[in-house]
Amino acid sequence: MTHPQVRPDPALGLLELYDDALPHVYGYLLARCGDTGLAEDLTAESFLAAVHAVRKPGAPDPSIPWLTGMARHKLADHWRRAGREQRGLRLLDDDPARVRLPLTAAYWTARVEGPFGPAISASMRAVACSISLACAS
Repeated sequence: MTHPQVRPDPALGLLELYDDALPHVYGYLLARCGDTGLAEDLTAESFLAAVHAVRKPGAPDPSIPWLTGMARHKLADHWRRAGREQRGLRLLDDDPARVRLPLTAAYWTARVEGPFGPAISASMRAVACSISLACAS
């Protein structure tokens, strides 16, 4: 009778890296969000996501730059989530004066062409307008 071989958990490599990587990941997040509590939470989320990622087939070996990339993604997820929450709160707000209206193409045309004149291309105005629409949704 053969016994199935037990593969070592790939997350053990991450555990070996943890002490060296923690200051880098935490420092990266703290420098970008400026809130120690949030940086701690995002650091924990980053390492948890890294554990799940290294257990997938074909995952790269964990390294500090790779973990910093995980932290970057967790920070971006946080800002997206916070933006959605703020937009939802604005929609629920009863005072229309406090609700910020989405920026329109006319707004961007005035802002962009004001200082630079007609030298700004239509494609740049379209990019600015699409950014404002993406932020408003």
